[in-house]
Amino acid sequence: MNRSEYLRELERRLRAIPKEDREDAIRYYTELLDDMHFGENDDVSSELGDVRSVARNILDECGEKYVEKVAESGRGSAKAIWIAALGLLSAPVTIPLAIVLLVCVFTIYIVLAALCLSMVLAGLGTLAGIIFIPGFSAKILALGCGLVFLGFGILIGLGFAALLKLIVRLLGNRRK
Repeated sequence: MNRSEYLRELERRLRAIPKEDREDAIRYYTELLDDMHFGENDDVSSELGDVRSVARNILDECGEKYVEKVAESGRGSAKAIWIAALGLLSAPVTIPLAIVLLVCVFTIYIVLAALCLSMVLAGLGTLAGIIFIPGFSAKILALGCGLVFLGFGILIGLGFAALLKLIVRLLGNRRK
């Protein structure tokens, strides 16, 4: 890799850091190549190393510099203290609201499960009761009603299961 390709690739890989730090790094490596008397078409990667590892080292140094700067300023700890204080002060309001939300969600689940179960049982009961109903047309009507109840119960149950799967997947993704 020649000199200009190496410096261009290095600058591309350092886009994640602030412009000032990126310019300092490119300036440093440009001066280093000048001091080593590399020409434009000479292979510089053999002397400086792989551009990926050089960029990774620069990114690591910039990250450490940022962490040290935040630690010296003390702003990170003050921000954490404020967040903790606000969390404690809002607890008398947020905890009851969270409990009410959980109770509402649990109630909706109970209602859906009861609706599903009652529809399935009504359908099965109607189908079982066909033998006791006199007349052919009444039996056909009871058969249709029983199948409709059973079908709606199964559909509600499948929808309920899909909703539970979605909620579990969303909660699992949030924790990661």
